[in-house]
Amino acid sequence: MKDKFGVSLVFLGSKDAPYGYMIVDHHTKAVFKGSDVVKIKELLQFQSKEDRFRQIDAFIDQMLDDNINLTTKELNRLLRRQFGTKLLNGSFQYAGTTYRLPEYILTTLRSNDRRAWLQSFCPTNELERNILCQIGKYYHPERITLSTASEPNVSKTVSQLHHIFGSTADKALRDKLHEDGYFITHVDDQYYCIDFANRTIINLNDYGLDVKRLQPKQAQKQQDQRQQISGPGIGRAIDKVAKQHGGASDSNWEWEVGSSGYEDDDRSLKR
Repeated sequence: MKDKFGVSLVFLGSKDAPYGYMIVDHHTKAVFKGSDVVKIKELLQFQSKEDRFRQIDAFIDQMLDDNINLTTKELNRLLRRQFGTKLLNGSFQYAGTTYRLPEYILTTLRSNDRRAWLQSFCPTNELERNILCQIGKYYHPERITLSTASEPNVSKTVSQLHHIFGSTADKALRDKLHEDGYFITHVDDQYYCIDFANRTIINLNDYGLDVKRLQPKQAQKQQDQRQQISGPGIGRAIDKVAKQHGGASDSNWEWEVGSSGYEDDDRSLKR
């Protein structure tokens, strides 16, 4: 092209997955931004399907290397901009042909989507984080950042719970919480509520809610006896959960109300 027309194309990025290019006019010694003439995804349409698929594969690998927490939503934003395609149900299309990504990439993306969903609950301590990882079956709690600020939706969750506790009889309270989509669990005598609608997790004991109403009468009696002898055991529970990463076999855990599903932007794990 340079010898015949005096023009060169200089691509930006890796050889297999350029993200842009420049046009160099050697006659006028001018440089032009390539996308002002032809978008790169249109320029690359001359590639064979096989080359195109290899290029997208290499691009996705590079994006995951750059960001180990990359989600499907974030990846689709990059794919649309770069190649004019998107990932749907583990596959993308090009020129009428569907290509499915390797399973190891899909497994990584599913894990990252799950991490992003759990992160949206803004856990404030290790116990809350481990409770969320237990529910979400996510095995890398160290990748979830603890929040240092109070989540704005917490006040909404607390207000809704106070209304339910104040307007519902004891015998119907557990069923009402279940119907409204709240998930209640406890570690020793500390009760936690996961509100899927508002994406919050709170310790019910901290907000003036009578957690004894969630216990069977026999359990309440036994707890009162334990408190007279030894007091709350949340410190021991935190140590156990931190060591076991919220393992399902931990006898201190009891899952009380609700179910453990979620919905994400590009795939659904529904309640």
